Amino acid sequence: MPSLLLEVSNLVKTFKSGGFIPGFRPKYDVLPSVDDVSFTLEKGETLGLIGESGSGKTTLGKCIVKLMDSSSGQINLFGHDVTKLSERKFRNYRKNIQMIFQDLDAALNPNMRIHQILEEILKRHEKLSKSKLNEQIKQLMMEVNLETNILNKYPTELSGGQKRRIAIAAVLAIKPKIIIADEPTTGLDSYTQTVVMQLIAELQEQRGLSVIFISHDLQLVKQSCQRIIVLYLGNIVEIGNTKQITENQAHPYTQLLWNSHLSQMPGQIKQVQKHDIRSGLHDFARPMHGCRFAPRCQQFERMGKPIICTDKDSKPRLKSISQGHQVACHFNLVTHNITS
Repeated sequence: MPSLLLEVSNLVKTFKSGGFIPGFRPKYDVLPSVDDVSFTLEKGETLGLIGESGSGKTTLGKCIVKLMDSSSGQINLFGHDVTKLSERKFRNYRKNIQMIFQDLDAALNPNMRIHQILEEILKRHEKLSKSKLNEQIKQLMMEVNLETNILNKYPTELSGGQKRRIAIAAVLAIKPKIIIADEPTTGLDSYTQTVVMQLIAELQEQRGLSVIFISHDLQLVKQSCQRIIVLYLGNIVEIGNTKQITENQAHPYTQLLWNSHLSQMPGQIKQVQKHDIRSGLHDFARPMHGCRFAPRCQQFERMGKPIICTDKDSKPRLKSISQGHQVACHFNLVTHNITS
């Protein structure tokens, strides 16, 4: 298998938003949730996807696994363009790319026992005897460090950590090569978060998995990922290896995210205040033209609010500032070592 497993090129996903006015036709605005996103995923790589709520992280994940149709752009999976494949034709690829959903109650059928959930998934993808099914289910439980005595329980009878591990087992049953993990530690205490992340790392090493890790928890992303993509209102504003993004940020938005993380850590308050960036307010439903971060950007104000930042024909494009480190900004940014 080639080292490049996934290539996303200029991907766009738009939604219509609007309402009815009496006596008039409904007026719709086309709102981009994912806007011209491009990146790659290598074999065995863990790629972090970070950004605030509304940045398009989950929508991007769902487009990649074709749970949503993209509006334009291209998705190449294992060297094949799968962007416009029908559901029937995409089935040959779906087993190789799976998503662990944030909403466990939606992912696990509450009316089925755990054994039934796993059995149904295995039957859908393999023809196995009853004894082989039971054997594989026991193996899956062993891989996610769960006792087999919970197989007779319903999802509602499990703890948050147990449900999360069952969701991982359900994905592993399909034997994918790529996993998109959407906020896999949401709702878990810090200890259980650590257990789940260690489990994903161990399984990745054992099975040679590639992982796209969607999260708002920057510390978990820092610990788990080799590269990080920073999304803001559907746009990639910065991409680089973990050291570049967590220690040498260039984009003001990445600095804002990392400042917010550091402000919650003991002994970092003074360092954060030196590089304070106002959070500001922004209407996520109606992003402005040009640079969408401009309303929250100190650099934009310091430079006298230049027109180029808000011109509809001058959207900032990703450009390299060092090896493997790209940033989308109209200004000539330098890396910003916040931890030094």
